[in-house]
Parts: sequence; structure tokens; C-alpha cells
Amino acid sequence: MKAKTFGAQYKLVEFNHYVDNEKDKPVNIIDFVVESDNINFIEEEFSHFFVIETGESSYIFNDYKLTECYELGGGLIRVICVK
Repeated sequence: MKAKTFGAQYKLVEFNHYVDNEKDKPVNIIDFVVESDNINFIEEEFSHFFVIETGESSYIFNDYKLTECYELGGGLIRVICVK
């Protein structure tokens, strides 16, 4: 699996996409883990248009807001975006 942005491509280790309700309004949440050692670049890259490729399918995400981004250790970074 891969996560692609305009500036880079990352190996995708984990990918979750789900919908939650916040004050009776659906909120789309994308929660994924990529291999990288540059969290500052990750924060910038996933604040815009990006693509998740799972092998058989590609998903395009636009207008999502990056709400969390933190290092897990071992060259892994968790990214959480909402819309």
C-alpha cells in the first residue's frame, strides 16, 4: 500500500477510514501510518490533496484537515485527517 502526495510517496503500513457523528453531523476520519522520518514534511504534505493506493483500489482525498500527526517510533508516523 502507498500514500501519495504532490511532493512524495510513502509506504503505507496501516489505513483506516470511518465516519463518526459530531453534533448530528457526519465527520469522515482518515487514520493511517506511513514510513517516514520527517514529521515536518508529513504535516505539510497531508494538509492538501493526497491519494491512498491499496493495490486494487485508489482513493483520492481532498479538503481534509490534518488534526493529528505524531511519531510512533521506528520510522513510523501516524496521521489523522478529518472532513
